Amino acid sequence: MAKPFKILREKMSPEARERSEQKAGELEIVAHFPDGTVRITQFESLDRVESPDLGTP
Repeated sequence: MAKPFKILREKMSPEARERSEQKAGELEIVAHFPDGTVRITQFESLDRVESPDLGTP
């Protein structure tokens, strides 16, 4: 079973905190890559989140 992600609210920007509160239990991950690619992953519920094995770069 995957461990739940913990996000420190005090380290979030006010905009991110507000979005997080509006989503109420949903998780969104935004990754910005050096080549300009942006990947967004959104989960419906933190209860079903599993961290993928991405391997080493």
